[in-house]
Amino acid sequence: MRGADQGYVNQGDGFDILIGLVNTGEAEATSGRFRINTNGIDLGLPDGATIIEEVISIGGVRGLSFTAPSFDTSLVIDIDLIQRPVDANTGLPAITGDTSFQVTLAVTSLDLKLHFEAPRVLSHVVLPDGREISWCSAYSIRNVLDL
Repeated sequence: MRGADQGYVNQGDGFDILIGLVNTGEAEATSGRFRINTNGIDLGLPDGATIIEEVISIGGVRGLSFTAPSFDTSLVIDIDLIQRPVDANTGLPAITGDTSFQVTLAVTSLDLKLHFEAPRVLSHVVLPDGREISWCSAYSIRNVLDL
């Protein structure tokens, strides 16, 4: 996955899911077909599709690009291997591991409305040798979107 940080993506940002097939056996095998289902949420796929199918060759990786919706939500994207590769020696479906996966993301807004200020503090210290040191501290944090 690219473009999402620890399961979070910002509204309207793009992100990619990478899907690949690895042959761990010795026989040649054909491609496999995956179904990707966004569960009804428009993630910027062509023609507003929410279910697509992709053929992926053994050893290949396919990157799928999505755009997060413009509202806060939780996404679950289902990825299912619906056509297993075929073992070239036997003509039978290849033995596979997991055939279903889920990607769960939270779509969030960056509109934080953060504001913090601390009063100005004047400090004065007299050192043992009689020298005096004074300083003033002030703190302010604002929402980066307001700058």
